[in-house]
Amino acid sequence: MASMNRGTSILLHALHQFEQAAEDASLDAEAKAMTGLGSFDSINVIARKWHRKYDRGDKKRLADFAELRGWQTRWLAAARRVDHAALRPGVEQFEKDLRVEIRDDS
Repeated sequence: MASMNRGTSILLHALHQFEQAAEDASLDAEAKAMTGLGSFDSINVIARKWHRKYDRGDKKRLADFAELRGWQTRWLAAARRVDHAALRPGVEQFEKDLRVEIRDDS
């Protein structure tokens, strides 16, 4: 499990909010999509940070990629329930990301 720093904590909160919003019948699709975009951005911020560290040789980060994939999978499930055009680029990106396997080539 990734260390629970401020960024990870914010990401998990945003992802949880999106999952709840996706199930909330009282919210319109626009509100759900905006929540989804916020959590999508949070996941991407962490992903870019981890990929930069990994690319600079931080192989211990490799173990965290499984957790990242889990977050992407959770986001995809919520985004598919919302099914809003604003979320489609994120769906496409995460589907692509999940098809790529990250390996330790050292």
